[in-house]
Amino acid sequence: MSFVLTGVSNSAALGDEVAPVTVTDADPAPTLSISPSAVNEGDASPTARALTMTLSAPAAVAVRPSTRGS
Repeated sequence: MSFVLTGVSNSAALGDEVAPVTVTDADPAPTLSISPSAVNEGDASPTARALTMTLSAPAAVAVRPSTRGS
């Protein structure tokens, strides 16, 4: 990316009106929070449980949570 300076006032002299520009993303990465959840242990079949996941800020890329069973 380049920056071009034009429309200089008061007859100012420019050495070089084109300069390179670097844009640095200094925003912190969003964090993922998962709400606490509890279920009573038992010897029956597996129990489904809903979890609420929240991002602290919009993410620049898609966030696709997945699970891994045992």
